Amino acid sequence: MQILFSNKEQRDLRIRIAVKGLKRKDFSNQAGISMPTVKKLLDGECPMIISELTATHLKQW
Repeated sequence: MQILFSNKEQRDLRIRIAVKGLKRKDFSNQAGISMPTVKKLLDGECPMIISELTATHLKQW
């Protein structure tokens, strides 16, 4: 299954990462998401489709 990742979710994710003072690599390790996917999530044009597994990792983080 695939999930829609919106502009608001991208902005909220960027804010959460910044508040915690994490670098992308640290976020990747903590969330269990690969670096290419992290780059796409943070820099990609939204809305975008992400996998259910990626969405689950984001929710658990």
